Amino acid sequence: MDEAKNYMSQIAEAVGYIHDRNILHRDIKPGNIMITGDYRAILIDFGSAREFVDDKTQAHTSLLTRGYAPPEQYSTVSRKGRYSDIYSLGATLYYVLTATPPVDAAARMTEPFPEPSRY
Repeated sequence: MDEAKNYMSQIAEAVGYIHDRNILHRDIKPGNIMITGDYRAILIDFGSAREFVDDKTQAHTSLLTRGYAPPEQYSTVSRKGRYSDIYSLGATLYYVLTATPPVDAAARMTEPFPEPSRY
């Protein structure tokens, strides 16, 4: 648990850094986090990253990784903001703690989301 907190806080710090520069990563997931030999977590793959204006409706391509993308990312034109990447951070933490991929955002509307304690 301490290891997960350590790595996720490092990634959250990196996300805060890019958000302060009005950039959304848009593809935060376990596969886009590298752990170095000296136990540093590094957020990689900025191929989906886009400039944003917080909580403003904007047109962005609809690129997503199911289970890690927030509901608003399924649409090419929707409100997006820091919360979009925060959703993905939470989904990533869920995976780190449970070793189980999170339920897809669209499916969460009709399917129950298993509590991490189940695992």
